[in-house]
Amino acid sequence: IASLMAPYLNRSSVDSVSYRITLFMGNSGFTPFGAHLDKPGLDVMHFHFGPGAKSMTLWAKEEFQKLTKSKAEHCHEYESYLGAGRSFTLKQGDVLFFPADKFYHVGEYDDFSIAAAIGIIKENPKSLLKKALSTWESDITRT
Repeated sequence: IASLMAPYLNRSSVDSVSYRITLFMGNSGFTPFGAHLDKPGLDVMHFHFGPGAKSMTLWAKEEFQKLTKSKAEHCHEYESYLGAGRSFTLKQGDVLFFPADKFYHVGEYDDFSIAAAIGIIKENPKSLLKKALSTWESDITRT
């Protein structure tokens, strides 16, 4: 995974990068938390290990919000919109990248498969300062 991510990370012009890793394992049908939009600043690399295939459907943010008439980050009533999205079949060894806050997406996997979604959180000095101040305020209120 590190070798596949290296070209992306080498192009990054941010001061700090952290990661959020989510594992998906099983054959439960659709992504359990529905069609969703990842937060700003959280790029995602989805590594599909297989053995079964997985279908990923993506919608442009504005298009999905227009279809659903909602700006909610999660949508559990998305099945009627699947035909309006762009679907990709991921096979064993495939990687799908989507940038932060651009695409609503949902996975479908009826055959057993394993995948890791690596969220890449890019932070600049302003976001790092905001996080530090928030932590400091939280610590002060606890004492």
